[in-house]
Amino acid sequence: MKKAISALVLASVLLLPGLAAAETVKPFYIGAGGLYAIEDFDVKDEAALRAYGFGNITFDNTWGFDIFAGYRFSENFALEFDFGYLPDFEWKQTAQVLPGLSITAAEKATITTYALEAKLMLPAGSGFYPYFMAGLGYMNGDVEASARNNNTGATFSNKDSESDPFARIGLGCEKFFGDRFSMRLSADYNMGFNDVDEARYFTVGLGAAVHF
Repeated sequence: MKKAISALVLASVLLLPGLAAAETVKPFYIGAGGLYAIEDFDVKDEAALRAYGFGNITFDNTWGFDIFAGYRFSENFALEFDFGYLPDFEWKQTAQVLPGLSITAAEKATITTYALEAKLMLPAGSGFYPYFMAGLGYMNGDVEASARNNNTGATFSNKDSESDPFARIGLGCEKFFGDRFSMRLSADYNMGFNDVDEARYFTVGLGAAVHF
């Protein structure tokens, strides 16, 4: 009986390093996910449009996606590159600009981002890693604007594209399944600078990654 117990103890000790290695997360990873964006645009032209009878400008929220890749330097720190795509932030409104003159104006914005992010992670047990993230990068905004004279049917449209730096901060939680697969839930705030300083929005994301 004592020999059997001793053999079990010895086997357990010998297996511990193997188990620990099996649970160690691989450092490189790549993944993708879906995003839901909640607009918080700083619309500077709102006052000018109000003078023509338009009310508050509120863009619709939208859906998009991101693709990311990173490297975990330790259990607590990682660097990640993230590509994000959010099409069709839109608003549309009709106003009585002059007596007898009705104008319908509309605008649609598509935002693309490229960011380098630092993640600080806190092991919480059972494969869960809550984290804080901060990043800097490059944002591009493509805007399509249009106006229609509802009396004559005449239309006007214009396209513009602007790019400049942006910043992102956020919180999230990753759940690991073994050492090669994880899922994460994130909540971020994004803010553009200079030519894209009107672009401000929250994103809620759900993604999955493969580690190798």
